[in-house]
Amino acid sequence: MAHRFLVSQDTPVLYITLVAKDRLPVFRTDEMKDTLCRAIDEARKSAGFLLFAYVIMIDHMHLLTSRPSTTSELLRVAKGSHQNPVRAGLLARATDYLWSSARIWQGCPLENEPLSVDKDLVYWRRSSVR
Repeated sequence: MAHRFLVSQDTPVLYITLVAKDRLPVFRTDEMKDTLCRAIDEARKSAGFLLFAYVIMIDHMHLLTSRPSTTSELLRVAKGSHQNPVRAGLLARATDYLWSSARIWQGCPLENEPLSVDKDLVYWRRSSVR
């Protein structure tokens, strides 16, 4: 069984935003989002990182991940492939957006989530730094 990942100010967690050149809507179709999800899943396996949260918009995406041996390794794999869906006017609730981990974190995942997250491996704690 995998160890739990401690998340705090003391623990290196990456918040990554990738934006398409000139903000082109390259992820506007479900087929492209599905392709990106498969690429992220393959990247997490080959680069050895955990995925905690994500959202895929039409021209960018956000990832919250554990930190692999190097940040450049994660970016190299992820790049091969700052608004959220509610603020973008796509829907009223973040949990209604298929291409986000919001449902998983709210405890109402779909049976066929496009991408799983490593929620059960996170142990939230307060930082020892004050």
